[in-house]
Amino acid sequence: MDDDLRYGAELRKINFLLENLYAVHLHAVGATHDDVLALSDELCRQSRLPGKSPAPEDDAERAEELAELVEHRIATFFARVQGRLRSAEEG
Repeated sequence: MDDDLRYGAELRKINFLLENLYAVHLHAVGATHDDVLALSDELCRQSRLPGKSPAPEDDAERAEELAELVEHRIATFFARVQGRLRSAEEG
């Protein structure tokens, strides 16, 4: 098995477990799938706070690209969490 396949499998496993942990926890504390968007928006906002980006400070364009990609990845993650939570509510 090549390293790229193992690396991809490891990332997929971690993401799957995190999505499920978030969904289970949110469900346990009484959150609904409708609550997930506000959480996602808040975490995206917080990811933009100063001192949180590893991008070089002298490259504003690169830092902006990184910030946008991080926000997109957070939103994508929570869209999956929202789907898992919706599934838990229906099942």
